[in-house]
Amino acid sequence: MQNAVIYARYSSQGQNEQTIEGQIRKCTEYAAAQKLKVVNIYIDKGKTGTDVNRPQFQKMIVDAATGAFNYVIVYMLDRFARNRYYSTVYSWQLQQNNVKIMSATENISEGEEGEFYQMFLEWNAEKYSTRLSKRVKEGLTTSVINGTFAGGHLVYGYKKDGKRLVVNEDAAAIIKFIFNEYVKGVSKKDIADALNKKGLRRDGKPFEAKHFDRIICNEKYTGSFTFGGRECNNVYPQIVDRETFDTAQKRAQTNKYFSGANSAKIEYLLQGKLYCGHCGASMVADGGTGKMGTKYHYYACTNRKKKHTCNKSNEKKDFLEWYATEQTVNYLSDPRRVAIIADDVVKYYESRTSQTELRRLTAERTKTQKEIDNAVNLMISGVSADVVKTLDKKIVELTALLNDLSEHQAKVELEQGLKVTQADIIAFVAEFIKGNPHDKAFQKRIIDNLVNAMYISDDRVTLYFAIKGGKEVAFIGKDETDAAINELDAGASVQTLPHLPRQTRQCLNTTDARYIFVNGVAGIVIERKGDR
Repeated sequence: MQNAVIYARYSSQGQNEQTIEGQIRKCTEYAAAQKLKVVNIYIDKGKTGTDVNRPQFQKMIVDAATGAFNYVIVYMLDRFARNRYYSTVYSWQLQQNNVKIMSATENISEGEEGEFYQMFLEWNAEKYSTRLSKRVKEGLTTSVINGTFAGGHLVYGYKKDGKRLVVNEDAAAIIKFIFNEYVKGVSKKDIADALNKKGLRRDGKPFEAKHFDRIICNEKYTGSFTFGGRECNNVYPQIVDRETFDTAQKRAQTNKYFSGANSAKIEYLLQGKLYCGHCGASMVADGGTGKMGTKYHYYACTNRKKKHTCNKSNEKKDFLEWYATEQTVNYLSDPRRVAIIADDVVKYYESRTSQTELRRLTAERTKTQKEIDNAVNLMISGVSADVVKTLDKKIVELTALLNDLSEHQAKVELEQGLKVTQADIIAFVAEFIKGNPHDKAFQKRIIDNLVNAMYISDDRVTLYFAIKGGKEVAFIGKDETDAAINELDAGASVQTLPHLPRQTRQCLNTTDARYIFVNGVAGIVIERKGDR
């Protein structure tokens, strides 16, 4: 019998101890069904899946190197990690120690077809959302014209009176005080202190300076605001006069300018995916300022920057991000590759939404509901107080599991109605890669979703795509990259890339571009000539 560990996690949003216990119970049952021995359980409480600095999660990754277990069982794959990149990296680390991740409740692929399918669902939902938004706006516009409250968040300072809003006089007095003091030049901290000294509270809590940003910038307090290009002045009664509001905006903009003048954050899109081709270390953010005050942004080898043990030159940030985007788009512009991807995604969709999968989910729900019913019947049969307490706890746990299963089944049934075809996926890919490679938002979309890793040395670039023909998208190390390139150098044929813009040809000799596959992951190798 092989060993396994269980990893359970809950965030603070609507989840609790019972959620953890439910995850563990389901994972334990799954381990027994798979004839696996559970040797340890790792639990992180109040931690989100996007935060990889979870103490027990990190301990589990380290413990995997001991060889004490062969599998990590999670209730759902999002318990492991919700960030696609970190999921790939830590999955790879576990694979290096021959440890596999298993989901106790899902029949979900972590491979390329699963990744593309999830991206397709997001794209499809966005298109539906656009259509729905138009209909919703039409309904909201009608409410605005009539001067009625259309629902949603109730702005501080107002209360509902039937279908209309009226001023909450107590809160309005505080809002007027905030505006009047702010336009006099009083700091937000001092305003908060003054309100607190008067014993005033908002929702029972003391005021803080950060609470005032939304208040000061909310035009609705003037009694007028813009909705759908239309000026509306019959929904929110006026609390602050227009002159005071405009004066407050001028001060807010001035403060924003001076506080942000030297603190603008530059996002390094390849951070965590870019590696030194000389030593294999991460390439991290770096930069400097020229004699004329011009700021320059680079990627620098960690070992050169911190340990001075590598001679890798710095690389221009903007060029590398553009180049990674350009090459990924070129790769996915080949109809033959897209057709293969589309075929894999459709097969995955058919497996995920099959009647077999729905029957499995129905059986799981029926079993869980029966356990809840049995616990309730036992509770009302006249057992001791201690047993009632235990049963009550179990019912809460089982109910959380039943809700998860119901939500998952509803999602699968909804997806079943999509009738995904190869043409749908091809259309999605074509739209997904449509954009300006120099646009930062487009670069971010492509790099976040489709770039696996990039190794750069002073004479060569190797770019791996999060698109492959193997079982799953894995992290590729420098040693594996070097071995693959050595095989190419030993006699593999050269494959010419599609035509690239002039600025690329100045830095990269495209006639020496070659495709490689490492562990089933597709990559491209380009020799650099003439740019140094």
